[in-house]
Parts: sequence; C-alpha cells; structure tokens
Amino acid sequence: MDGSTAPLRSNHRFTVDDVLRMIEAGILDEKARVELRGGELIDMPAEGARHSNVKSDLIVHVAAAIKGKYRMGADTPLRLSDHEWPEPDLFLTPFSVRPSEARGADALLVVEVADTSLAADLGENAALYAQHGVREYWVVDLVHSLIHVHRLAVDAYPPPVQLSANDLATPMLAPEAAVRLADIL
Repeated sequence: MDGSTAPLRSNHRFTVDDVLRMIEAGILDEKARVELRGGELIDMPAEGARHSNVKSDLIVHVAAAIKGKYRMGADTPLRLSDHEWPEPDLFLTPFSVRPSEARGADALLVVEVADTSLAADLGENAALYAQHGVREYWVVDLVHSLIHVHRLAVDAYPPPVQLSANDLATPMLAPEAAVRLADIL
C-alpha cells in the first residue's frame, strides 16, 4: 500500500450524443425511463395512473386544438444542451422545427404534469427550463388542481401565475393550444 486511498465512486459525465450511441448499441433501451441531467443519467420513477390519464387527455386535447399548426413532442426528450436532455410530458415547437431537433428557445410551450414530482417541477425543473430559454413553462398541478404558468422574463421566471381548474390557460406563443384543466381532469 502506498498510503493513497482510492475514490469510493467515480462519476462519468455523458452527453446527449453519448446516450444516443448507447441506445444505438443496445446498451440502453430507448424506452428506458431516464433523463440526462447535468451529464448524469437519472432514473425516473414510473408514472401513476392519474398522471398518465391526465397527460394522455392533455396530449389528445392539444393535438386536436393545434390542428397541425405546430409540432408536438409528447414523452420525448427536449435537448436543452449537450448535458441536459429532460423529457417533459409535452412541448410545442413551430411547425418548421421537429421535436428531435428542438432546443430550449425553440419551444413555444413546455408542460409537465405533476403529482409526486410537484416540488421538483416547480423548483429545479423551472430553473432548468428558464436557464435554457424556454419562454413558457406550465406545471399541471394534480395535487391542487391548478396550472402554474411560468413566462420567461430575461433569464428567469418570475413567480408563476396560478390558474384554477376552471380558468382558460392560453399559451402566449401558441394560443390555439388553450386548455381548461377542468376539461381534462
């Protein structure tokens, strides 16, 4: 022994391209419930039935409302940077931008449905989306039956506007995608 101690663990920082190569090589299943955060692959918990049902109804509602005017990413990652690749429940881009090619500033709206993830969606996820130029970010709060609407001001979100289940939530850059939470709960 030379008196030095080996590290207890070592971290490997990944990029989106690394993750795509792992999927292509079969090392990582493309349906794995993981997100790339800060270069680390993070296991995501399974969604509960209520979360899945509301998300599904929201996707159907928004798809019908936008009638091909925008592209929608649903349960697909949004590449914010080489080391940040979260998978929001839904996001909209201009029709000229495919979801797989979108970056934060391309997103017209990003939506997370939240029950057990509410604190993270209102905290760290809001900060992440603001940092990467997402202009409008909604948290559909299943705990309190609210939509928390964040709109980017310079490089941060001011406190969100809280809309009740009966209020009409209208995205600033994609007004056709307006939704009333009561219609999908």
